[in-house]
Amino acid sequence: MGIFDELMSKDLTGSDDKTSKIDTAINKIKEQGYNLSEMEGILRNTNRFQLIESVAGSGKTTTLNFKLLTDAYSGRSWGKNIWVNTFLKTGAEALKDDFFKKVQEIGISVPLNNIVFSTIHSEYYKILTSIGLKIN
Repeated sequence: MGIFDELMSKDLTGSDDKTSKIDTAINKIKEQGYNLSEMEGILRNTNRFQLIESVAGSGKTTTLNFKLLTDAYSGRSWGKNIWVNTFLKTGAEALKDDFFKKVQEIGISVPLNNIVFSTIHSEYYKILTSIGLKIN
């Protein structure tokens, strides 16, 4: 079994402790006045892949950041590290800034050094330069 197959088969449902931590995170988010009527299902979802599709200004970034927060806090993320990527550098910076604001606002501790926000381009650049290619 390859590493991709191993990651894809890994169970995300987790233990009762993880479920309890998800409940704690969701309650803390609600305490800050957020309406989770549409978002809570996404935060509790244990499927490997999720698609959040909606119009501009509907809360996709907030939902993504709360999903990152609950998964990182509960230990439910499927790897030791989480990579959040986008096409634009400004988008990656905006996601990162918003995530750190949400973490402080909600007031729960998550392993921030395990979450990387970057562009697809910057990650490929790192890979190519790490193998010795000179790129201008």
